[in-house]
Parts: sequence; structure tokens; C-alpha cells
Amino acid sequence: MFKRFLGSDTASQRPRLRNSLRLQLLLGAALIISLTTVVSGMLVTYAVTLRFDSIVVQTQPNTGYPSHCTPDRVCLIVSDEEIIETIKNEFVASATTTILVVLVNAAVITLFTIGVLVIPRLRTIEELTRAASLLSSGNRHQRVSVRSPDEIGELARSFNAMADSLERVEHLRHAMVGDIAHELRTPLSNIQGYMEGLRDGVITPKPELFESLHQEANLLTRLVNDLQTLALADAGQLNLHRVSTSLAALVKHVLITIRDRPSPQPTLIVKSLDHLPRLHVDPDRIKQVIANLINNALAHTPPNGRITLDAYRDGDWVWVSIHDTGKGISPQHLPYVFERFYRVDASRTRATGGTGIGLAIVRQLVHAHGGTVEVESELGVGSTFCFSLPILQTP
Repeated sequence: MFKRFLGSDTASQRPRLRNSLRLQLLLGAALIISLTTVVSGMLVTYAVTLRFDSIVVQTQPNTGYPSHCTPDRVCLIVSDEEIIETIKNEFVASATTTILVVLVNAAVITLFTIGVLVIPRLRTIEELTRAASLLSSGNRHQRVSVRSPDEIGELARSFNAMADSLERVEHLRHAMVGDIAHELRTPLSNIQGYMEGLRDGVITPKPELFESLHQEANLLTRLVNDLQTLALADAGQLNLHRVSTSLAALVKHVLITIRDRPSPQPTLIVKSLDHLPRLHVDPDRIKQVIANLINNALAHTPPNGRITLDAYRDGDWVWVSIHDTGKGISPQHLPYVFERFYRVDASRTRATGGTGIGLAIVRQLVHAHGGTVEVESELGVGSTFCFSLPILQTP
């Protein structure tokens, strides 16, 4: 039982056992019980003796009653001193035994309570300690058992949630290198192939060829710029050049670039935005947010679908929503759509999943402005992305 209470006593664990909270708790309980027993015994002996001496009085013949034995007070008068001592000892022993029985029962109840209520929580703390040590050494699969609904149980649940998050981030980090290599490989291969063909005289220089090479170079530039934006945001060094601007003007500028795309495209509906107050934002960053969200909707909405952009004021914020009638996002993917390089579609193609950076940039840029970004989606119905932007405060 004590081995289970204290844990296994192997040679490698003995130094830890000496510092174990279980051992300290056991020794503390034993010390408290021992001190309580000794002090209670002394106090009981003193109190019983004092009370006995006030009741049992030794007197000699013809000396009369003691002065403190009044008619309204009980006194036991005994002439034999040996009898008095015998009665006193029995009296004290009986009282002391009773007190000791009570203290022993209290000690048993205390140890039982510690074993039932405290030890499972200590076991959870020990598991947390071991799991945290393994987690710090790189083992991301460690979890702890939740044994109670109290604060210790909540701590265990929080640790498991943190471990889940770290494992997911670690998985994304490992996948990021492969994703970046994949996104760089295609345009670089195209550029290399065209350049080798031009060098060898196999390909005839044409304006269409140079336009294709220019597009591939733009793709590389955009990917590098997106990665730099994420790196700056992570480091807290993303500079915002906030000015007073109109949301309608920002959306109009974004739509010009989007409508240059070849048809067919879903129907894009923009509600009236002229009634909204002016914003205090970085125009270039917010245009990037709007463009990323609309491009995301275009990539997942069929040509006969519809994309609607709307906005409204809520206090000191303007909320912008972009709703599409695409295929939607399943619930298991929804919490992770803003993670970098995360694709709902596992196949890594730009047509279906892009680079996996666009929505991560949306979240970082909106948060940099102090706003929030949210998403709601239903499979087969569509998705709605919303984000908030601060309005310009006038004196």
C-alpha cells in the first residue's frame, strides 16, 4: 500500500522520492497526528487531574469538611491517600484512552481522505511533470489523464489542449518545407525549361513566351512577399501605414484586378458601401485582405455560383463579410483554415488550394489592425468570411 502511495522505489527514483510531494504529505500528516496526540494527551492529563483534585478531597477524622466543599458543590471525601491516587490514575487513564481512540479514528479518516481525494490529484501533477519534461525534449505525443473536474483536472485539460496545438504546429512546420519547395519548384522548373529551350534554339522567342515567363516570375515574387509578410507579422515587425480611407474605394480597386481574370467566373455582387464611415487602416494591407478572401471564394465557387460582399457598422468597427455559394468547408477542417499551408483539399494544386498562405495572411493583417476574423460554413451551401476594421475616430 505504501509503495502505491509513494510510488516505486527503484534506485533511479530514490532521489526523486526524497523530494516527492507524496512523501512530504505523508510525513507532514504523520507529524501533525503525532504532535496532536502528544499535546492532546498532556492537556487531557492536566485537565482531568485538575478536575479530579477539585472533586476528590482527602481529609482526616475530626477535621471537618474542606472549605471549598459547599452544599451546592459535589465533593468526594476519601481519607485514604492510596485510594485517591488509584482512583485518579484510573480516571486519567480512562480519559486518555478515550481521547487516543478518538485521535486514532481521526488519523485514519484523515489518511483515508488524503488517499481518496489528494493522491489522485498528486498523480495527475506527477503525470503533468513527466509529460512536460518529455514534451520539452521533443515528444509531442504526450497526454495526461483527466481524473477530476476541479482545478487540477482543468490544468490537465489545458495541458492536453496545448500539446494538441503544439503537435499540430509541429506537423504544419514539417509540412511547410515540402509545401514551399513544391510551390517554388513548378515556376522555377518552367522558367528553367524555357530558358534552356531559348539557349539551345529549340524554342522561338515570342511575346507570349515572355509573358508566360513574366507570370511565373510574378508568382515567385508573390510567394516570397507573402512569406515575408507572415515572418514580419510573427516577429511583431509588420509596419502599418494607417490613413483615412473609404472601404468602397478599397473594394473598387480590388475588383478592377479581379475582373481582369478570364471567364467564366461566379457572379460577384457588391452591396452599397457608401454609407459606411471612413476607416483608419493601411490601404495596401486591407486591399490584400479583401483580394485574398475574394480569390479564395472564386477558387471554391462554381461559375454558376454567387459571391456577395457586404459590410455594416457595429460600434467603433466596420464588419466586412464575403459570402459564397461554393461547396463549403467540413466541420473538421473549419478550425484550421487560417493555419498557414493548410488546405481543405489535400491535393496541392493552385486551382483547388492555392499556396495555403492567403488565409493565414488575412488573419495576421486583420489582427495587426486590432480586428478579428471569423468563418462560418456549411457543406453544400457555402462559406461566409467576416472581419472587422477600426473606423476613423473624429475629435
